[in-house]
Amino acid sequence: LMRPTHDGRFVEVGYWFREEFWGMGLATEAGRAAIEAARQTLNFPDKDLVGYVMHGNAASRNVLQKLGLEYRQDSIIDHEDIWELYGPGAEVYEETVRFINKQPEG
Repeated sequence: LMRPTHDGRFVEVGYWFREEFWGMGLATEAGRAAIEAARQTLNFPDKDLVGYVMHGNAASRNVLQKLGLEYRQDSIIDHEDIWELYGPGAEVYEETVRFINKQPEG
């Protein structure tokens, strides 16, 4: 889990496993444990939990759904690939990321 926006509002669920560990339920198990630990220590509202997967990545989509995040919309964020946004905060999250990506570094 991480807070990917400057204001720290959103908690993003993310995971990446080597191919030999796919299909073992590790992402779901780790995601559940991380979310529960974050709820207890960070006291964040569920409405600010988000996740995104590359369009068509059924395995990652299933993980997010098992973690209780619902599909909200497809989006293109800072690149040409289409991403599927999940979670109650997805719409606001997308706008926040778009805003941050337009800001000059400094």
